[in-house]
Parts: sequence; structure tokens; C-alpha cells
Amino acid sequence: MQIDRNRLVIVLGMHRSGTSAVSRGLSTLGIELGENLHPPGADNPKGFWEDRAVLAINEALLARIGSAYDQLGLVGWELTDAPDISALQQQAGALFREKLRHGRCWGFKDPRTARLLSFWKAVAEREACDVGYLIVVRNPISVAKSLQARNRFPLEKSYYLWQEHLVQAIIGTHGQLRVVVDYDLLLEQPGQQWSRVARALSLRPPDPAKLSAYTSDFLDAGMRHTYHSRMEFGLDPALPKPVSVAYDWLQKAARDEVALDDTDFTQAFNRMQTALADMLPALRWMANQDREISLLERTVAQHNARLQEIYRSRSWRCTRPLRLIEHALRALARRRPESEER
Repeated sequence: MQIDRNRLVIVLGMHRSGTSAVSRGLSTLGIELGENLHPPGADNPKGFWEDRAVLAINEALLARIGSAYDQLGLVGWELTDAPDISALQQQAGALFREKLRHGRCWGFKDPRTARLLSFWKAVAEREACDVGYLIVVRNPISVAKSLQARNRFPLEKSYYLWQEHLVQAIIGTHGQLRVVVDYDLLLEQPGQQWSRVARALSLRPPDPAKLSAYTSDFLDAGMRHTYHSRMEFGLDPALPKPVSVAYDWLQKAARDEVALDDTDFTQAFNRMQTALADMLPALRWMANQDREISLLERTVAQHNARLQEIYRSRSWRCTRPLRLIEHALRALARRRPESEER
């Protein structure tokens, strides 16, 4: 990164991949996240560390293109000059200027960004930002199990979402300043990993006091609710082969066993992107089925809630004797033909 340009770090990765823990750690490198952050939740009690303005822009952008954070089939989306999208770009540009004024260093994360990268790259270029990308990878089985527990997502859906996010994060940052970080390695060796990030993105080394506080007060083993090893890949028939191939390449990158501009690495991800594009009709069909199922589930839930309201109502309680009499008369009517036959 150049000293005389606005420094920006964008964290990319799949949902439930440890992007929150990584974003929180940016402070050890002097990267600010700002104050307008999404509040913690029951599923992320230590905080999401997401800028609410970025989140709102991404949600508006997804709605504009007819997609959603958990919807499959958002592959290879390219920025258009439609007026409403241009308006969102203006909002994003104003946000960048606010966050980066007075030479501050700013970073943000939102997993949605990985599949909307052409939008944010255009904004960063327009605002003359010196961008570094921090790509977070986590074992896809761990991600899928976490989403299954939290959102009841089928494993297959999460695997393909993982693939869409990571493949496009790599493809979209080709030729840019970037680094891949493995979430499990970060938990095991935070000091080494943040020093590695600093070197890769040409940032100042981790501040010892901030790193110590981050390691002791923020990171803990309880953050990793699910952990699965590479050895389990062969035990899950739902895991697509391209997902395991992508994970193996990303593991090599996270361990500095392959350079991100290596020809074989680049060609492997280009093939994965092409395969995803070929699968778009199937992915979009799955997304439509998913939407229909969600709609039916909401309808059933609404009907059940209405029934519960009726059951709790005073009129329902008052008419209970009448229903009992009706039930008795119906039972008597069913028995009468039997007695007449005798």
C-alpha cells in the first residue's frame, strides 16, 4: 500500500467463517472499523464488527438484483450503470470519504461483499483508495454445520454458498494486494497470523499491547462452536468435489505454500468459476425452490399462530361445553346404526 493514498482493507469470506474475529483483529494493525457497527447477537455475542451502512448498501443492492445473502446463483455479477445502482455507488463513495478523511485507515467486512465485489471495487477506484483484501477461509464442513444449527440450512446449500463466496473472492481480487487467512490457524497462532497479514498488505506490524488484549480478551476456544478436519471430507457424500479442491488450494495459500498469483492456482480458480457459471440454471432453480419452501413455512407458521390466538380466546373457552356436546352427539350418531342392525 502506498503512504499517500487512502488505506482501505476489505475482509472477504463466507458467512460463519470467522470474518467477525478477523475484522476485530484489524485494530492490532491500526485499521479502524468505526462506531456505526451492527450490534452483537445471540449467535455472535462478541459482535459482528460490520459497518451498518455497508450492510444496508449490500442489502439494497441484493434486493435490486433480485437476490439475497443466502440465495444461490449469484455468480459473475457485474456492475451496471442503472440509476438506482449509481445512487448506491454515490452513497458508498460518501461513506468512504467520511471514513477515510484525515488520512485514517479503515476496514470493513460483510460476507455479502464477496459476491458483489465489482460494486465495491468500482467505488474504491473512484475514491482513489489503496485497497488490500483479507480473504478468510474456514473448513466448509464447519461452516455448513454451523449454518445448519443456526439457520437450518441444508448442508448442500451451504457448501455451494461457500464455493460461490470463496471462488469469487479469489477471482475478483486477482492482481490486487491480498492475503488468505485460515480461521483455525488464526485461533491457534494469532500473533504469527497478524504479522503475516501485516507483511502481505504492507501495513504496520501488530501493536503488542493491542495484540495481547485481542488474544486474551477477545479470542477464545468457545468462539469455534464447530470444528472439523480435512480428513472428514470423504465421510460426507453431500460435499461437492470442487469445494474440497478449492479448500485445498486455499489452505496452501493460507500456509504460504503457494503464491496467490501462481499460474496453477489462478487456472484452478478460473476453472471453478467457469463450472459455477455452467451450473447457474441449476443453482437458480435451487434458489427458487428454497424461496418457495421458506414462503410455505412462513404461511404455516402464520396459520399456527392464528390458531393459537383462537385457542386462547375467551369465545373459544366459553364455547367449549358446546363442542363437547357436539362431539358426544356425533359419537352417539355413529353408534346408532350399529344398534339398529342388531
